Amino acid sequence: MEKKRKMGKSKCLILILFLLLFFFSAKSAAGEDLRKFDREEWEDMTEGVDYTEEQKPPEDLNSNPIELPGQSSWFGDAGPVLQIVLYVLIGALIIFILYKLIKSNIFVRNKKVSAKKVFSIEDADEHIHESDLERFLRESLENKDYRQAVRIYYLMVIRGLSMKNLINWQKDKTNFQYLMEVRKSDLYTGFSDLTLFYEQIWYGNAMIEENIFNKLSPVFKSFIEEINKKKI
Repeated sequence: MEKKRKMGKSKCLILILFLLLFFFSAKSAAGEDLRKFDREEWEDMTEGVDYTEEQKPPEDLNSNPIELPGQSSWFGDAGPVLQIVLYVLIGALIIFILYKLIKSNIFVRNKKVSAKKVFSIEDADEHIHESDLERFLRESLENKDYRQAVRIYYLMVIRGLSMKNLINWQKDKTNFQYLMEVRKSDLYTGFSDLTLFYEQIWYGNAMIEENIFNKLSPVFKSFIEEINKKKI
């Protein structure tokens, strides 16, 4: 909703700026047309006039200045001071509109502002590389949800193996498939034991007490550190 409101404001600012520019250009074009018309009308009126006859001396134009069409100010009969004030106000308005347009980044094209998508703890197994597993682990421990904490630990193991190219992670793969991929690695035995613990606790809906978790936690941490030491 806020985004639509900002877009509406930007459109209004653009419309105001366009109208001001159109107004200035229209006045300029009108002045040019009037001056062109004056010259053509003067040529028609003076065609065939004999300038050899004695002409009356011209009156002092400065005494009674004549304002030709198109030469009058489009501010009407406003005094010089008022005209200056109006010019300043219009200039300030244009500057203000340009400032707002620039500040709203409306002139920036092909600039993608993409916010990082946040995944829930329930979706972590389908987005192990994008999910904040460390935060999920902290939250699980704070809530004393040790069963969930074991699940997060196991996902951290899978993520580590994937980042070291020891497995080809796919969200629809089974744990058995991952075991087959590391069967020739020295990590196979440890990974097999942790997989067994995880499946018994998570899929077996086993309730795990804090004392049991405190024994499992160092095993997971040690195995994750061992994975991190591997070179790609």
